Amino acid sequence: MKLRIKGNSIRLRLTQSEISRINLGQVIREEVCFGTGHFSYALLTDPAIRTPDARFREGEIQVRLPPDQAARWALSDQVGIEEQIAGSEGHRLHILVEKDFQCLHKRPGEDESDHFRNPAAAV
Repeated sequence: MKLRIKGNSIRLRLTQSEISRINLGQVIREEVCFGTGHFSYALLTDPAIRTPDARFREGEIQVRLPPDQAARWALSDQVGIEEQIAGSEGHRLHILVEKDFQCLHKRPGEDESDHFRNPAAAV
């Protein structure tokens, strides 16, 4: 799972196997270790919510999806799930969770075997 943060925007990109795991109700978690601590981010499903949301707790960004919405996404050609949520002080947080496609131009040393086939690739 890849994380991109820019301003008030969080974007997660998942491989085929990660999306299969989300569809099974498993948590996808990545961690970045620093010399003085760590930072983690996770994607999970939560039957208690009706729309996607995000929260920050104990050094971890958690993006949560309703299980039925995650299943529809996982089992279809739908590229992503997008939501705007109210944040603090009137700010809005943009959340985007999407399938990770193979790059059109291969990069040396990068394994994209578990990525989705890029729809813009030549047939």
